[in-house]
Amino acid sequence: MSLHAHHEPASPAPPGGQRPRTPWLVRLLMFAVLGVGAYYIIAEHGAHLLAAWPLLILLACPLMHIFMHGGHGGHNQTQQRSEGGSQ
Repeated sequence: MSLHAHHEPASPAPPGGQRPRTPWLVRLLMFAVLGVGAYYIIAEHGAHLLAAWPLLILLACPLMHIFMHGGHGGHNQTQQRSEGGSQ
């Protein structure tokens, strides 16, 4: 058995198998704050954003690579399947 074959759950599931929901007011306030912040950045710093746009696109590639590999099991997924490991 390899080290990657057995994973413990991060936290126990709440009764009923559902995650606790965030209240709608908290979500509404969060989106309002994000909207105001986005408007301020675009309105006041639009020229800076346009100048930095190519750099931001290039920076998005390694960030997506780092943060999105957890969703499909990382790089070892094909190796475990070829060895006969089940997931």
